[in-house]
Amino acid sequence: MNDQGPKKVDETAAIREGIERTRGEMSATVNKIEERLSPAHIEEQVADLKQSVLGSYHEAKDHLKEDLSRELLEAKEKVKDELLEVKEKVQHEISDARTAVRDATVGKVENMIQEACAPSALSKAQSRRIPSRSAPSPSPSAPRSDSRFRARIPKTSGWGR
Repeated sequence: MNDQGPKKVDETAAIREGIERTRGEMSATVNKIEERLSPAHIEEQVADLKQSVLGSYHEAKDHLKEDLSRELLEAKEKVKDELLEVKEKVQHEISDARTAVRDATVGKVENMIQEACAPSALSKAQSRRIPSRSAPSPSPSAPRSDSRFRARIPKTSGWGR
């Protein structure tokens, strides 16, 4: 039995050493956990995280502002170009409308006057008005009473009434 006694004592001592070593390791681990969970350490981590999040926020905000400014500038230019194009179209349409109104009113009267005063129209009108040799020639200041001449002028003009 004596042979087993010292061997058992060595085993017990080894087990006790292992327990002490494990206890020391566990104590160091618990101390590290305690340090990590200390309010000062957690406060420091929260402050670091806050700074990181705020930095990311400001960076994203600046990029967004730049993108929005660029997009807004492009939209303004596009609207400006489209307004200029619409303005030109409206001015062209107004010009066409003015021309059409003038052609339908003043231009029509001018054309009628030109046709009435054209040499071929005058010679035709004069050939119709040539008085016979027996009839006296009307004086230039006398009103014209030739109904054939009046029929050629439209009644809307107010002439010959």
